Amino acid sequence: MVNYYARRGDMHRAREVFESMRARGIEPTSHVYTNLIHAYAVGRDMEEALSCVRKMKDEEIEMTLVTYSILVWGFAKVGNVEAADQWFKEAKERHTSLNAIIYGNIIYAHCQSSNMDQAEALVREMEEDGIDAPIDIYHTMMDGYTMIGNEDKCLVVFDRLKVHTHTKVLLLRTFGKLEFIPSECV
Repeated sequence: MVNYYARRGDMHRAREVFESMRARGIEPTSHVYTNLIHAYAVGRDMEEALSCVRKMKDEEIEMTLVTYSILVWGFAKVGNVEAADQWFKEAKERHTSLNAIIYGNIIYAHCQSSNMDQAEALVREMEEDGIDAPIDIYHTMMDGYTMIGNEDKCLVVFDRLKVHTHTKVLLLRTFGKLEFIPSECV
């Protein structure tokens, strides 16, 4: 039930269920804590998410890659790139391999803060680690270049993709913001 309420973004009900479990003597697992952290991240209450992390550590419950990914995502959503970076670095230290999801979350954080050089470096690092970048990472990169008005870099990213409807729409939106649409994109 914690997961159910977490996915709906109902952090208060997720916490109620969590506390109810504890009151009945059911000790939370990493999975349950991660779901509660997710509820707080969806609700953009990263202070409470961190409170859950502290409790996990106090209870010596190991944080999974999913837990770290949710923290990175949550801090990206509230615009705290420094905290997102910190949790990403800790995930790299504690887990032997990362996945495209956590990379996508940290890349999103840097794109939202217009730090495209770091976003590019993270894409390269991910690919060097043998992780194929899913299409949504390219969309995130294109959106980042849209925000800073760099149509040339946006086209470079676009050229790396096969024709995809969502990508074309994003590119058209990009050039709409830049007040021109190249004829090869129409």
